[in-house]
Amino acid sequence: MHIRKALPSDGPAIRKINASSLGYGDYPSEKAQQDLEYLLENPFYQVFVAEADGEIVGYVNASDYRTAYMPPMKNLLALAILPERQGCGCGAALLARVEDWAREDGCHGIRLVSGHNRAGAHAFYERQGYT
Repeated sequence: MHIRKALPSDGPAIRKINASSLGYGDYPSEKAQQDLEYLLENPFYQVFVAEADGEIVGYVNASDYRTAYMPPMKNLLALAILPERQGCGCGAALLARVEDWAREDGCHGIRLVSGHNRAGAHAFYERQGYT
């Protein structure tokens, strides 16, 4: 498995992951591609993908998180892995890459929000040391 920065050409694979893992299959592909390109052009955001056997199997999207009441952090916006590849370490590797980005920027921590119905995601984050 290899973790790298996403490219505009990764749009269809990321859209497939969003549909199969997060339930966002009805979001228009043209809009998804435009959104990805915006994210990739803006240093406020980072998108990393996990590749295995020549296929993109997961991705993570994070951003800067700044407030007037605490040191800077990163905000985890999305972390998704193809259902058939979950449990292979891709999610942990992608999360570690965001943690590296946070350290490189001197951030205080990482903030994340996960829907109440995503029990599997909550268990994953807890295994990674998040509360």
